[in-house]
Amino acid sequence: MEAYSALSDLSVLSLDTAKGGWGGVLLAGFVNSIYIAVGAYVVGLAIGLAGACGKLYGGLVTRDLLEVYTTVVRAVPELILILLLYYAGTNGLNQLLSVFGAGPIDINGLIAGIAVLGLVQGAYSTEVIRGAILAVPVGQMEAGRAYGMPPLMIFRRITIPAMLPHALRQSLADRHQGHGAARRSRFHGTDSRHAPGRRCDQVLPDLLSCGGGSLPAAVDRLRYHHQADRGPLPARHDGTGGMTDTIAPTQSASSPLPERTSWFLPHRIVMIAIFVGLVVLAALTMRWDWLPQYRNELIAGVGRSLLMLFSSAGVGIVFAILLGLAQVAGPKPLGWLAAGFCGIIRGTPLLLQLWLIYYGVGSIIAEHRLYLKEEWPTLFYYSRQSWIYGFAALTISFAAYEGEIMRGAFKGVPRGELEAAISKVLHG
Repeated sequence: MEAYSALSDLSVLSLDTAKGGWGGVLLAGFVNSIYIAVGAYVVGLAIGLAGACGKLYGGLVTRDLLEVYTTVVRAVPELILILLLYYAGTNGLNQLLSVFGAGPIDINGLIAGIAVLGLVQGAYSTEVIRGAILAVPVGQMEAGRAYGMPPLMIFRRITIPAMLPHALRQSLADRHQGHGAARRSRFHGTDSRHAPGRRCDQVLPDLLSCGGGSLPAAVDRLRYHHQADRGPLPARHDGTGGMTDTIAPTQSASSPLPERTSWFLPHRIVMIAIFVGLVVLAALTMRWDWLPQYRNELIAGVGRSLLMLFSSAGVGIVFAILLGLAQVAGPKPLGWLAAGFCGIIRGTPLLLQLWLIYYGVGSIIAEHRLYLKEEWPTLFYYSRQSWIYGFAALTISFAAYEGEIMRGAFKGVPRGELEAAISKVLHG
């Protein structure tokens, strides 16, 4: 009870540090969090715009390097990246300075946080902006080129305004689904033939404004550039008015380029050699004398991890089916509860959920341990096992993500098949 009374005492929020108040510290932390969030988002958008342009219009080496960057960053948990980049990056920078005879430096925590989170945000923004640019209909690019717009004007007056709705929609979806879902899927550009607003008359005000308002001149130039003998269609637009690889006129104007499967290009051989060198360097410089001593614990840990993985997935899929059915076919209040559960779980980090379950539920159990030990000995025994909290957190997270997948799968079943099944039951 003393713990609950301490928590209910709001004096800890006082700004007077002499009375034990932490309000000033909390307020300063809140302000720093806002600085880091805004700064990291701006840095991430700048990196994302540059990365998207590099992946769409850059050379083969640039595209491969950016592919490695986005894949690695989006595949590794953010917390691990923050720890690695902040601590290992600071240590590596100081070691590099020592090679040149300079002393160590103390990197400001605020700047380091903005830089690290900006790099993480940049990887996600790169794929979102890249897909948004690809979703801009090719005809709008051709309209700008036909009227003689320079590449930068096309990018500024056509590409950016047309891709913003796609980018904002996908960015909000990623925030709603969490970064875990963003890692599982990439936002690919839609076919320009089916993209909303694919007609060239959307850019007509821009064409008229840069051409003195002459509509006949615009029509004549468009007709000239759209003659039947103008050659093969562009395979994809580059967003800046340039035309890249071409395909036969019988193919779709937005057909994807064939995948590059050769690993023996010079720059890729260099990249593979650098990766192998880093692995060998780590294997030779790291200490491995502890491995025989903790071999049994490592083997047991791997087995326990696999057991938690498969057991949480097996139990989670059952709850996921129930969550999907509740949102599609259940009563509205139950559907709202299921949707809210999925939204909250997918919108918060898994590590935070694990901390809340382990420390929150664990502290409540600890307060009533004597009662549980006497009345519920089995529950008391399992509540003292740490793996049960990890199992619960993984099961809840898996159920929330798969629940949305099940909801989409149930909604994707054709209505005619359901009516046929109902008819079969009624007349069978």
